[in-house]
Amino acid sequence: MIQTKGRRGSKPFCSSSVFWLIFISVATLFFSIPFFYLIATIPHLIAICNSLFAFVVLSLVGFLLILALWVAIMLRDARKQRKSNTAPYLAVHRNGVDDEFAELNNDSEDDSDDHYENYNQDGDGISDEQSLISVGNRGVPQNVESSSSAQQEQQSNAAASLIEETRRNQAYQQTTEYILKFLQFGSFLVYFIMLIGLVIFAVWIGTTKNTAQGITRGTLNMQSIIDESAYNPTYKEALPYASKFIDSLKKGSVSVERDANDVIHISASDEYSLYFTQGYIHAQERLWQIDTLKRTIQGTLSQTFGVNLLFSDRFYITLGLYEAAQRDYKLLNSSDRDKLDAYANGLSFYVKTMPAIPVEYQLIGYKPTVFTGADILAHHKYLSLTLSGNIYSEIQRYELDVLGLSAARISSILPNEYPNGFPLITQPKTNLNTTTVTYGATQQQSNTNTLWGDTMHHLLDFSKTSIYGLVEKVLSGASDLSDIFSSSSTIRQRLAWSVFDPQNIFSSSIANKGPYMQASNNWVISGDFTQGKQPLHANDIHLHLQAPNVFLLMHLKVTGIIPMETIGGSIAGLPCIIIGRNGNGISWSFTNAGADTMDLYEVQETEDGSGYIYKGKTVPYTVKSVTLTLKDGGKAIFNVTSTQFGPLVDTLYSVRNLPRKKRLALRYLDTNIQDTSLLTFLTIPTAKTFDEFDKAFGKLTAPVLNVLYADSNNNIAYTTAGRVPLRTKPDENLGLRPVKTYLTAEEDYSWDVDPETNTFFTSPYDALPDLTPTEVKQQKASFIFSANNKPDTPSVIRLTNDYGLLYSRSMRIQSLISNLVTSRTNITLQDMTNLQTDSVSQLFIMNRNIFEKMKPFKDEYQEKIRKQLIDWNGDMIPDSKLATIFEYWLKYITKLAANETQYDQTKLPFSPKENSFPASLRYSLTVMQQEISNPTVVDPNCVKFSSDKTCIGFARDQLQAVLSVLRSKFSFIPAYSSYRIHQTKFTHPLFGAYGLTGCLGTRISRRSGGTDTINEGAPSDDNLSNSFGPTYRQIIDHSNLEASVFVIPMGQSGNIFAKTYDNYLQAWENGEYVPMKTKDYYAKETLSIVEK
Repeated sequence: MIQTKGRRGSKPFCSSSVFWLIFISVATLFFSIPFFYLIATIPHLIAICNSLFAFVVLSLVGFLLILALWVAIMLRDARKQRKSNTAPYLAVHRNGVDDEFAELNNDSEDDSDDHYENYNQDGDGISDEQSLISVGNRGVPQNVESSSSAQQEQQSNAAASLIEETRRNQAYQQTTEYILKFLQFGSFLVYFIMLIGLVIFAVWIGTTKNTAQGITRGTLNMQSIIDESAYNPTYKEALPYASKFIDSLKKGSVSVERDANDVIHISASDEYSLYFTQGYIHAQERLWQIDTLKRTIQGTLSQTFGVNLLFSDRFYITLGLYEAAQRDYKLLNSSDRDKLDAYANGLSFYVKTMPAIPVEYQLIGYKPTVFTGADILAHHKYLSLTLSGNIYSEIQRYELDVLGLSAARISSILPNEYPNGFPLITQPKTNLNTTTVTYGATQQQSNTNTLWGDTMHHLLDFSKTSIYGLVEKVLSGASDLSDIFSSSSTIRQRLAWSVFDPQNIFSSSIANKGPYMQASNNWVISGDFTQGKQPLHANDIHLHLQAPNVFLLMHLKVTGIIPMETIGGSIAGLPCIIIGRNGNGISWSFTNAGADTMDLYEVQETEDGSGYIYKGKTVPYTVKSVTLTLKDGGKAIFNVTSTQFGPLVDTLYSVRNLPRKKRLALRYLDTNIQDTSLLTFLTIPTAKTFDEFDKAFGKLTAPVLNVLYADSNNNIAYTTAGRVPLRTKPDENLGLRPVKTYLTAEEDYSWDVDPETNTFFTSPYDALPDLTPTEVKQQKASFIFSANNKPDTPSVIRLTNDYGLLYSRSMRIQSLISNLVTSRTNITLQDMTNLQTDSVSQLFIMNRNIFEKMKPFKDEYQEKIRKQLIDWNGDMIPDSKLATIFEYWLKYITKLAANETQYDQTKLPFSPKENSFPASLRYSLTVMQQEISNPTVVDPNCVKFSSDKTCIGFARDQLQAVLSVLRSKFSFIPAYSSYRIHQTKFTHPLFGAYGLTGCLGTRISRRSGGTDTINEGAPSDDNLSNSFGPTYRQIIDHSNLEASVFVIPMGQSGNIFAKTYDNYLQAWENGEYVPMKTKDYYAKETLSIVEK
C-alpha cells in the first residue's frame, strides 16, 4: 500500500529565525558592553601591551567566529524549513516492492495525482527513508505494457540500492545534526565563559582604576579632617601624624602643582611642611613601592606574602640594616630628626586616610602600615648596599682559591689592577685626548625644549602600523599569554625574585655578577668652551631598571624666612632632592666610586659548631634566635650567628665548595658607624658656595660617590664623598679575597678602632681625592668627568684594591668631550644630549683588531660577516645585526675560563652543554690582545680549547659558533633590539608575576646601547634582554638654568592605570628630555593644602 503523507521536516535545536535574530542581537549587545568599555577604559595599555592587545583581539575574533557559526546555523535552519514546507515527497514500503512497482505501472495518471494530493494534505505520516526512496523512483516508467521478471529484478535491485543509499544519507544526516548540536552547545558555552571572563576583567579594571585615582587638584582642608575625626575613627588615627603639619600651615598654605610635563612642584612656607607634603605626594604616587621596600629591609615580607620570601627576610635581618637605622636615628639631633619625621608623617598620614587605594593592595588584600624616621634611614641604607658590590668579586676569587688556583692565576682571570693608559678622574689635563672621534651613524637629535604631553599617543594610531606589525603584535602577545599561564612554581619564583629585589641583589647567581654591570656617567664642561659661557653639567644614573622607576622628577621650594629651592631627581622613600640643582645656581651629580666598604673574613669553626678559632683560642659565636610569624599563621625560626668580624653570610650568598668547618663573616661599614648621609641632601639646597657645598658632602657616609660640582660663576669641581674604613695593614690583597683569620700571617688584618669610642676609624673627608675650583683653574682644565673610573688617590688612602671593570666607557667619554673642546668653544646643550645617548661601543673599537687578525673563513657567509665586523662603526643601534653578533660573541668568549673555574651553573646562550663565566670577560679580551702584541705569549686555556691552540683562533671559533647557533635558533641573524632580542624590560614586581595582569604593569623598550656603552644597555640573559641602565638623566645649562632638562624612564606614578605611569618612556627611549623649569611653567593641576 502506498503511503501518501507529507510533513514539514523535523525542527532542529533553536531553529526559529526570530529566536536566532533576538538571541544574536542580545549576545552581541552583552559582549559589546564590556568589550568596548575595556577599550575605552585602558586604550593606552591595550596599545602598548602585546599580551593585552592579543587578549582583546583574540576575544573579538573568537566572538566573530561564534557569531558566524550562529548565523550559518540560522540560515541553514531557515532554508531547511522552507524546503520542508514546499518539496513533495512520495514513499513506498520496503516490503512488497515488486507489488508497489506493479501497482505504480498500472495506476492511471489521475490516481497518481490523487496520491499526490493526499500527500500534501497529510504531512507527517511518512518516513525520511521512504520519502527519499519515493523521490529516487520518480524516474521509473509508470505506464509499462508488460514487465519481464528481469526488469522486475532490476527494479528491485535499484530499490534496494536506493534503500542502502538512504540509510547512509540518514546516518550522515543524523551525524550532521549531532555535530551541529555539539557546535551550538559548545559555542554557547564558550561564549558565556568568554563573556563572564570579559565582564569580570572589565569590572576589575574599572573598579580598581577608579579606586586607585589620587587627589591631584582642588583643596585639601585640614580643618575638615579634624572635624571628621570626631566620628570617623580612620581620621582620628591619622590626626597625630598631621598635628605638627597643621600647626605649620598657620604660616601659610602648601601648593602642589603638576606642570604640562607632569613634573611635580611643591611650595611651602617652611621645611617641615615641605617634607611632610613630599612624603604625602610620594605616598600618593608610589606607596606600594615604598611600603614593600620598608618590609624588605625590616625582614617582614614572609608575614605578608608567605614562606616563599623567607629567604629575603633572613638576608636582611642577618645583615642588620634596620637595626643600624634605628640606632642611627636615635643619634641624630632633634632638628634633623624633625625633617625625617616630617617626611615619615606625610607618608603615614596618607596611609591612614588612604584617599586612593593602590591596585596592588586591592589585589593582594592587605593594608600598609605607618612609617617612622628610622624607616627612612633604612631606605637609604638599602640603596647604599646596592652600590656596594665588591663582595661578589671577593666571593668569586675565594671560590677559585678553594678550587686550587694560584693567586697569580686568579688575578689573571679576574683582573683587579686599573688598566694602564685609561683616564683618571683627578687628572683632567691629562685626560685631554685629541683623537678625532665621531658620533654613531644614526645619532638622534633630541628636542629638549618643547613641552610635550603623552608621548605614547602614537601607539594608538594603528593606521600607521602595517598588517604584518599587527599580526606580529598578536602573535607576540599570544606567546606571552602562554608564558603567563606557565607552571605556578615558575610564577612563584618570579614573584619571589622580582617583587622584593628591585636592585637585583638575589636575581642572578654570583657567577653572573659581572663587574661591567655597574655604571653611571657624569661630566661638566667649563664655560670657556660653551656657547653660553657658563658650565654645562650632565649626569645619568645607572641602576636596575624596574616599574615603577626609582626616581621622580620634583621641584621643592620654601618661601618662608629662610628660603630654599631645589629641583631634580627625587627617590621614592627619601625626602629632598638627591641629584639636581638648587636655587643658588649650584648643580651636582655623581657616580659610584666603587669603594671597598665590605670585607669578608674566613673563620675556622670548632668541631661542635659553637664557635671559631682565633689567635689560638676558641671564641664562641653570638647567636640571636629570630622567630617570624608567616602569612598562614605558621612560625619560622632561624638563628643569626655572628663573630667579632660580623655575621656569617656564606649561606646567604650561596658560596660554592665551602671547605669543611670554614665559614665566611661579613664586616660592612654602613652597619658599623653612624650614618649621617641624608643630612647632606637636606643641606645642599641652601648651599651658596663651593665651600658650603663641600661641607654638606662631608656628612655623606655611604655610598662613596664621585661628585661633580658646577655653579653659575663658571666654577667646576670634583670631590670624593663618603667614608672608607682604615685598615690596620693596607695590604694589596685586602678586599680581593676573604681574610684567613686562622692564619698567623693574616690574623691581624682588620680595621682600625678608636679605643675611646670603640668605633672604626674612617678616612678623613679632606684626605679623599678632590679638585677644588681653584685647582681646576690652575690646571686650566676644560672638563671633568667620571664613569666609575679611578681617581688618582693619595697613597695613604685606598678606595679599593679591586678595579675590575671594563672602563671602555670612560675612554669613549674622554674621546668625545676632548674632540668637542679642542675643536669648538660654542658647545651646546644639544651636544650634551648627543653624548648621553651615544651608543657606539668603545669596547668593540678597542677590540676590532681581533677580527682583523682572525684567519679568513672558508664558508662564504661567515667570511662576509667577519669582513662586515671589521668595517663596522660599532654603533649598537636597534636595527644592527652586527650588534647582535658582537654581544653574543662577548658572551661566548667568556667560556674560555669556564672549565678552569668550574662555573657549571651558568650556561652559554642556547647551549645546554657549554658553560660561561661572565665575570671573566676582561680576561678573555686581555689574553687575545696580549697574543696580538706578542704572539709567543699564549694563555694555557687558549692552547687547550682553541682549534688552532691560539687565543685568536679561540675568538674565531666562538664567532663561528655564534653564527651557527643564531641561524639554528632563529633561521637568520636577528636585528638588535628586535622581536625578543635585546628588549629593555621594566617589570612590575607584582603584576609581572601574576596572570594576564602581568602585562598591565610591565613595559618593554627597544633601544640602543650595549655592554659598557655610554647609553648603557648591557645584556642580562640569553636573549640579550637589558634590565640595567639610565634611571635618571639630567643636563644643567648654567647660562640659562630654566633651559636645563631631565628625564626618567617610565613615569611619575606607580598606578598602572595612570597616564603618568609610563608617559616618559618613549621620550627616554628616543633620547628626549623634559624641561627642568622652576618658573614660567603651565600648571595643569593644582592641589592646595590649607589649615581651614
